[in-house]
Amino acid sequence: MEHSTGKIVKNTIIFTTALLVQKVIAFGNFLFLSSRLLPETLGAYIWALSFTTMFSIGADLGLSFIMMRDAAKNTRNDERDLQNIIGLKAPLILVTLAACLITLFATKSDPQTIALVLISSALMIFDAVTVVFYSFLRAKQMLSYEAMGVVGFQLIAFVGSVFSIITGRGIVYVTASLALAGFVNLIYSVIAFRKKFKFSLRPRFDRPVIKYLFKLMPAFALSGIFVRIYNASDSVILGYLRDNASVGLFSVPAKIVTAFQALIPGVFTA
Repeated sequence: MEHSTGKIVKNTIIFTTALLVQKVIAFGNFLFLSSRLLPETLGAYIWALSFTTMFSIGADLGLSFIMMRDAAKNTRNDERDLQNIIGLKAPLILVTLAACLITLFATKSDPQTIALVLISSALMIFDAVTVVFYSFLRAKQMLSYEAMGVVGFQLIAFVGSVFSIITGRGIVYVTASLALAGFVNLIYSVIAFRKKFKFSLRPRFDRPVIKYLFKLMPAFALSGIFVRIYNASDSVILGYLRDNASVGLFSVPAKIVTAFQALIPGVFTA
């Protein structure tokens, strides 16, 4: 795979545009929800998403970044490395899900909050698998697929949110629309990947490869852990110290401040 300045510029423009559109839609979705929901309902929604976000790093631990780096440098072992990544991701996802749910049931008793976290956990699983395929496509400088995916995800979530609120179905259906968007995005990422690469997706556990991945994981995982803590810990802690209404009131100005904060860094990371 030839890497060139022209491809980098083209991909940067494509992905910048996609992320800008995605951020605008996401911000519009949040404004719609914040204007239609009571603070405690909005707070429960934000808390559930923030709670699962805190745990989501455990489902990856930097594996997607390692694969992105290695697949960009060397194409000889692409299929083998991808299969080993999938092999490692499966138990990581299960352990992360178990830790998330154990913590949830040990610390929360509100049925609505529990339901929202359970649905958000499904989204966490979908995203954990989706990132594998998008990371590989990133390594091959095929960002147009991910660009379409992130915009499509946000459009489905927005339409689902509007439909759920207007029809009076409530915040559980709003969260379910996010999970549906994540599932559609997962299917799309697999289709996009299979269109370009006919690799087997059967999990593998080659000892030398697994050993190599474990050696690199701490450095890549640490950055992800700190990012997740920075992005989600405030809402989670506030929810424990106060209540969902406080999280809802806090989230409105916080969302305005951070709406476009990660746009440019996110593009150049890709």
